[in-house]
Amino acid sequence: MNLFALSEDEVLQRLEQNDPDVRESNGFVILFDLGMALTGFHDEMPEQKAITIFGRDHIWIEKRLTMQAISFG
Repeated sequence: MNLFALSEDEVLQRLEQNDPDVRESNGFVILFDLGMALTGFHDEMPEQKAITIFGRDHIWIEKRLTMQAISFG
């Protein structure tokens, strides 16, 4: 899937289908099972779109439960 070619809503909905426990923190949408964090896709700021890939030992893992759950379905 080309994350920058599809609409923001479609990207978030399709990613959530693969990783339903989506969290938000500091302006990032975080998908832990996919190891991906996105910004600029959910806050009507497409000029700030960015994608970060992270590993299973990233510091966000231990903070997961303190982050706000979010859904795009």
